[in-house]
This record gives sequence, C-alpha cells and structure tokens, in this order.
Amino acid sequence: MQKVLLTALLFISMLVHADEKIIQNMLDGIAEVESLSGLLTNGDGGKAIGHLQIWKITVDDVNRIYKTSYTYQDRNSVQKSEEMFIKYLSFWGKQYQKNTGQYPTEEIYARIWNGGPKGYKKRSTIVYWSKYLKTKRERYHEKIIKKPKSKYCQENVQLECEDPKSRSRSFSAPKIWRI
Repeated sequence: MQKVLLTALLFISMLVHADEKIIQNMLDGIAEVESLSGLLTNGDGGKAIGHLQIWKITVDDVNRIYKTSYTYQDRNSVQKSEEMFIKYLSFWGKQYQKNTGQYPTEEIYARIWNGGPKGYKKRSTIVYWSKYLKTKRERYHEKIIKKPKSKYCQENVQLECEDPKSRSRSFSAPKIWRI
C-alpha cells in the first residue's frame, strides 16, 4: 500500500513539475509576442506593462491566490514578471485541468495568458496562439538552419547543404518552416 501511495505521489509531483517546465519554456516566446522581447514595454493603451505585458488584474489575481504582495511597478521587473507569469498560469492551468479533466498544453496556457482564466474558450485568443506558434517556429528555425555553403543552398533553404553536383545528401526544410 505504501509503495502504491509513494508511486502516486511521485507521479503527481512529476506532473506538477512538467507543467511548470512547459510554462517556463514558454517565457521567451510569450515575451517576443507581447513586447518584442522587451522592446515595447507599454501596450494596450498603457494598461499592459513590462516585457510580458501584465495587466493590473493579473497582479491582483496572483496576489489574491498566492497571498503575495506584488505591486503594479513589479511588472517592470523581468524577474518578478516571470514569477507572476508562472504563478498565474500554474494556478489557472490546474483549474483548467479540474474543469476539463485534461492536462493543459502550450496552446491552453498561451490562450489563458492572452484571454484570462477562460481564455482557452475565446475565439479571439486563437490569433494570439497563432502568433506564438509563428514566433516559436521562427526561433526553432534560427537554431537549426545552418549557414548555407553555396548559392544553391541560399536559394533552396537547405540544412547541411552542399552543391547538388556533389554526392552528399541534403535535407530541405519543410515549407511550413519557411518564412
């Protein structure tokens, strides 16, 4: 009985950490979508502040839920903004799971961040999700595409590319990756 209980607790803690890991991995992409990674720190007519474009209601929500004392000025702090981001999405992700019986995905988290606790239900957040995906794809694209070795490669966006006359194999990036 103790082994079963211990295994269940370990599994649950792994899921909690998996959710936090997903949320942390989203930070750069969300910051890029929200503020061009901090270049535009005032949005929505001055209502959204900081590199993650946090609204006052988000600060109030995090403080109410976690009994913290973040201030509206804390939205300008990268560290505190990221703490609020993780706390907000962790809480509302768990609520999503309770309500639907499904684990939240990156899409669910992104749509909640954009549209509030029930943002995953709003049609308006689909556009935001698309922007996030495009940003993520571009970042991935930048990481894996190597500098072309010939004019042929530059024209055809190829990875590990050589001239077509050589016998080496090349791999074309799928059309969806192309910008």
